Amino acid sequence: MTRFIRNAGWGLLWLALGSTAFATSFTIVSQTDNIDEGGQFSAQLGSNPVQDVLVYCVDFSNYVDFNYTMNANVGTLPTDLPDTRYGTTPESGFYYQDIPTTTNVIGTALDRYTMAGWLTTQFNLAPGQNGSAMNIAIQNAIWDLLDATGPTGNTLYLSTVNTWLQNAVNWEAGLNPTQLLAFQNTVTVYTISDVASASIPARYTTDHTLDQEMISVTPSSVPEPGSLGLAAMGGGLILLGFIRRRRA
Repeated sequence: MTRFIRNAGWGLLWLALGSTAFATSFTIVSQTDNIDEGGQFSAQLGSNPVQDVLVYCVDFSNYVDFNYTMNANVGTLPTDLPDTRYGTTPESGFYYQDIPTTTNVIGTALDRYTMAGWLTTQFNLAPGQNGSAMNIAIQNAIWDLLDATGPTGNTLYLSTVNTWLQNAVNWEAGLNPTQLLAFQNTVTVYTISDVASASIPARYTTDHTLDQEMISVTPSSVPEPGSLGLAAMGGGLILLGFIRRRRA
């Protein structure tokens, strides 16, 4: 019982902290699915040490190290967008303003973080699939979305990267405003702050610092276009029926 109360207390604290951006310690425990040196990682936060969180790499230019405690700002879309690394970058500041070989505009920083969050839910994390062409294309599409310096895409899978960028644009375009906001509220961005050069392990060069940015999406179920509206309508009908029954 004591353990339950303790865990429940941490859960309430996590919910309270999760409602707005906050700073905490951030430690990568392991790389649970290595996808082109990105993919899925397990991390621990100082604000909620009783439970690991699964996070995904979104910044191509920087690195993280295992079991090395860093500082991170934790924010949720769309409220905490300005606290993210690229949240104040204008659309013209991104290297890929539209999908290569097409004229489809990718969108603003909020669009890009939203699409990156959705793309992390599309990985095939079944055993043995880490190095699949699809997973590598998805990871590089994420990196291309949040690229303000220059090409980062894996040219070997360039056509598939473009396909997944298009899939992300199409997915977001198919959501109504209520669905879009509901999904954005499930996207958390972990922006790791600069680490003093003296404390960076020697194997890292000055242009690859421990200054990564990660993302996570909860819950695991992602609404498809149209489904959220139907669910809301069904819930409203059930509530209406309950009220009518109570009145009777």
